[in-house]
Amino acid sequence: MTRAAAFLLALVLLAFGLTGCGDDKADSDSGAKDTPAASDQSDDAPDDAADDDGDDSTDDDSDDSADSAENPAEPVFTEGPGDATLSFASATLGEGEFDQSEITISVGQTVEFVNTGDQVGAVEVAGLDGVTISGGLKEYYRFDVAGTYSVEEDISGATAMIIVE
Repeated sequence: MTRAAAFLLALVLLAFGLTGCGDDKADSDSGAKDTPAASDQSDDAPDDAADDDGDDSTDDDSDDSADSAENPAEPVFTEGPGDATLSFASATLGEGEFDQSEITISVGQTVEFVNTGDQVGAVEVAGLDGVTISGGLKEYYRFDVAGTYSVEEDISGATAMIIVE
């Protein structure tokens, strides 16, 4: 009976061990199977597009040029001081405005965004993720490429334009 009990115990431990390994292996296998399939499809997609269109690089370039016409390059989130100031007061939803609707700066200059109110504001510059500015605080963006950049305060709806020459 001692041998039978030891054999049974060994089988139970082996079953638990294989079950644990089986779950890990199943997860990694399913992930491994998904990844090559996705890469195989993406490898085929450009070939098919090139066969249908002849030249798929023109489509990509036109999309890039449309984006760059609106916002030529992303401004750089930086530290002060600012060369120009754009102030806003946090207001109720839809009722805010910047102190200027448009400012003009030179390439390489920094704009200081000032929240003159006591509420939190969220400024979005050139379609980038908004930066939160608490009441009474400042944040800075440097503009390294000439162009026209849109600015929006997400909470109040205030808008302005920054022209970089």
